[in-house]
Amino acid sequence: MITNNNWIIFNGQTGEVYPVEKFPFEIGTGVGADLKLQDPDLFAVHCSVENGASNGISLQCAAGVSGITVNGQLIQSKSLQSDTDYLILLGGHTLALRGGVGVEEWLTGLDSDRWSVFDSASEQYYGPFPMPAIIENAKEGAFKLDWVVHLDGMGTGARIHQMLDAMKVSVKQALPPPPENSDEQVSGHRTVDPDKGDLTCPVCWLQFDTEDIMHVATHPDLYGDSVLGEDAATRFHATRFDEHNRALDPKGSPCIEMACPHCRHVLPPEFMDSPARIISIVADSGGGKSYFLAVLSKLLPEILFREMNVVFQDANPMGNAKLSDLRTALFSAREPSEAILARTVMEGEMYARCTRYDREVQMPYPFIYSLSKDGKPERSLVVFYDNSGEHFQAHIDINLQPGAQHVSSAAGIIFLFDPFCSAEFRSMMMESDNPETGEDQSDRHDVILAEMKVRVQKLRNLPSAEKVSTPLAVVVGKSDMWIHALPKPVRTDLISDGQLNLPALTENSALLRAFLMGNAPKVVGNAESFSSNVQYFAASSFGHVPPVVQSADGFKSAPDPTKLKPFQVDAPPLWILSQVTPELVPTKI
Repeated sequence: MITNNNWIIFNGQTGEVYPVEKFPFEIGTGVGADLKLQDPDLFAVHCSVENGASNGISLQCAAGVSGITVNGQLIQSKSLQSDTDYLILLGGHTLALRGGVGVEEWLTGLDSDRWSVFDSASEQYYGPFPMPAIIENAKEGAFKLDWVVHLDGMGTGARIHQMLDAMKVSVKQALPPPPENSDEQVSGHRTVDPDKGDLTCPVCWLQFDTEDIMHVATHPDLYGDSVLGEDAATRFHATRFDEHNRALDPKGSPCIEMACPHCRHVLPPEFMDSPARIISIVADSGGGKSYFLAVLSKLLPEILFREMNVVFQDANPMGNAKLSDLRTALFSAREPSEAILARTVMEGEMYARCTRYDREVQMPYPFIYSLSKDGKPERSLVVFYDNSGEHFQAHIDINLQPGAQHVSSAAGIIFLFDPFCSAEFRSMMMESDNPETGEDQSDRHDVILAEMKVRVQKLRNLPSAEKVSTPLAVVVGKSDMWIHALPKPVRTDLISDGQLNLPALTENSALLRAFLMGNAPKVVGNAESFSSNVQYFAASSFGHVPPVVQSADGFKSAPDPTKLKPFQVDAPPLWILSQVTPELVPTKI
């Protein structure tokens, strides 16, 4: 029985319909396959439609399968969106897949004998035809191999040569020769609406659709980009692909890297296949964000793999290099003076210049990592941002300085509270030579939280009284200097039997909230007026009172590399991940 909420597969050769009535829904040649296909080149289970707890519906290749072509792109896995068309080339079979509201109406418009062909150069449609007629026209040269063919009633398709390759149909016609090298031909320029699309760039945060993605030329003669300048490899919209479904640049060289059509920055390899969760780290200037991130980038992969069998990998080595350098500087230091990390400042080295709405602006580098669990199809990308605290000053124009707008799209926010900025906290600090304990530092935490709330509401078009449900982790840092003042110790049994111990986190949160209510109540009030999902944490990036050393900028406190023992820095992101990817980071209730 077909309902409006089913996922449906339509066989483009036979016209047969297969409701996806269970998950996983296995496709292959085996007797137990839910959709059995006759093809000697397919596995018993070649791929499957999966339903992850938070990933939603996805299409996953089975182990050993090199990839399948979906909407003209070779993939290993792909997250599927409701009310979106997917054309799957599987051996000699073409399968149309769709789910969501109105799928039954969509199905009535499909006919296995009605395929249309589109010439993107002339923007001319031909058809409809049955598939044998398209094959015959391609053999005779009437249809070019780089033209697009799609099933009538679908909004997507594949190149003719991809169809023929899948069906093992040999055609003598060659792919068209590369065009002459002109600026217009090389760039393949097209207008892309920055405010519409299913995808969001992790650098400029502008939107686009799959077909708008640009590729990065690899031929040595193709240098110079209209946006990035003469030293950057040319970005172009691909119109030709080789037998491995790699885009061919205008000189005919195969290309792998993809780029945003707006800012032209390279997109991470897994960008198309895994949902990206932004975790924004917010703090005042000098609030310890760089140290926190450096420590986190070391501890989180270790803890996730050791305790939960989750692989936390660098998904963008080039883009993550700056954070890797911070981690190396901190953990490879031999003495405190070598462990001093520069503060994140606006227009500093943690920012990249990029074009946004035809205006050059400074945007924070995204630090992108992938999460996966052995034997599980669910995957996710996690994106960290390290913002300068100046971005949250009330006088900053969010359009001219948009570098903090990622908080409006964040899956979770980590807010770092610096106790040195609170007179109440400074009074209970343990005796130390740290000059910060004696400084009269301005306390702007409540201002930053209030400004963050205003900006998110403005960007999301929310009424002023409405809270967001985004998980907000309020982290009281430098805990080694004040934790003795708590009425009882915080719990350390945060992971048990491969699960995050939610009762322990909740108990710690209640303890810290009560403590903050007595010493920094405005922080609690602003945090809980912003989000309906707030947890409080005690943490220390160093695990010891840092000594004071002389640097080029005067006397500064810096960690002693021989005494580094971070305390619960991993707890806030683990809690956020358990909220947004429970299939990868489960909780014990």
